[in-house]
Amino acid sequence: MATVKKIHFKNNINKFFQFFFVQKLIQYINIISIIDYMKPDKILYGKDEFYPNINNKIYNVYKIDNIKKEKYMNRIFKYFIINQKDNINEKHFIGIDFEFNKISKNDRDVAMMQINLENNLEIGYIFLLYPPDLQLKSKKRLIKLLTVSEFIKILHGSESLDIPYLFNQLLIKKKLINKFCKNFYDTKYICDYINTNMKAQTLELKQQDGVVTKSCSIYDFLLDNKIVTKNQINMLEKNEEMMGPIYLININIYKLSDSLFNYTLYDVLYLPELIKKFIDINDNSILIISELSGLVNKYKRNIENKFNNLELQINNINNYFFIYKNKKFTLLNIWNNFYSTINDINIFKNINYFKNFFKIIIKYIVYYNIYLKFNILKKNKEQFLINDFDKYFKWLKLYPNVYKLLLTYNQLTLKYINKEFF
Repeated sequence: MATVKKIHFKNNINKFFQFFFVQKLIQYINIISIIDYMKPDKILYGKDEFYPNINNKIYNVYKIDNIKKEKYMNRIFKYFIINQKDNINEKHFIGIDFEFNKISKNDRDVAMMQINLENNLEIGYIFLLYPPDLQLKSKKRLIKLLTVSEFIKILHGSESLDIPYLFNQLLIKKKLINKFCKNFYDTKYICDYINTNMKAQTLELKQQDGVVTKSCSIYDFLLDNKIVTKNQINMLEKNEEMMGPIYLININIYKLSDSLFNYTLYDVLYLPELIKKFIDINDNSILIISELSGLVNKYKRNIENKFNNLELQINNINNYFFIYKNKKFTLLNIWNNFYSTINDINIFKNINYFKNFFKIIIKYIVYYNIYLKFNILKKNKEQFLINDFDKYFKWLKLYPNVYKLLLTYNQLTLKYINKEFF
């Protein structure tokens, strides 16, 4: 009897896995069957668009200007998400950009979103879409696509318009924003890091006169990293001349000129190949920049409340002080002296967009170490006491690569305090 039950159980398990496999197969057939049926608005060949021998993909470009194309895009999004789940070791890239229309001196409305989807396949998909016109199902699928933590999301120069739109109007919820920020790279910050590092090395060689900080325009960065050739840059610049200044154009996805169509699709074509140049070399600095990009963007928009609370707390105690050998030392003065002397090998604190973050966080590290060694006094000479000053260190562990960098600052702080006072 037990043997019969065992056979039945085994048969049921086999049937279950057969059913599961068939369902998966049907699911893939349904997805794959629609991938090639819709004629793209344009086809690009990587061998013609990139630096020689780095990209042989075929790119299908779609302008989402009707419901049929929108449904097709929706299915491609679904395929891309499923493919990642079934191929967890395969890198999936999403190049992202936005265009905006000026509606007043200080206000902009989103006019277009551009997305480039790439993985290990020899085909890529570029979609030009207008998010406000998407059906609810498509919008949900778009949000799902953007919030797969494993996807590598790439933008360039996103802080002023792209990120505010993404955070405030598309993703909205903190949980979704946090997922988007996992594996998010802004290549402008990588460019800033490289340029700042080059400038620091030049200054170190005592060649300060004539030092030129290169701009971080996307074209320069692509050219410097051999993503494109000079001829390709010339073609892109000629297209811009034909199009006219982008800020003077009222963009309507349903009425795109050929030059504007080309301009917008090329904004995302090169981003995945560009980021591969850096993530493939396993440089920890790039991981730090990725974490900083998400962290700083969140705190600047009051999404990361712990940092905002820390900033408020730190600024309130700048003028608190301690007494050592009958001499008064304010916290702010100690920080100023320390900050001006530390040699930051990774020079992240010199990147403009990260400067305020590092000022606050290094103040916290300095003040925290002083707090552990001295009695800190308020203006009225009442002792300053706080019970949860170390909670911010625990929170920063959510950003492991940034946290490791901050531990080096902590060691430098301890060394400085011991040298100055003990």
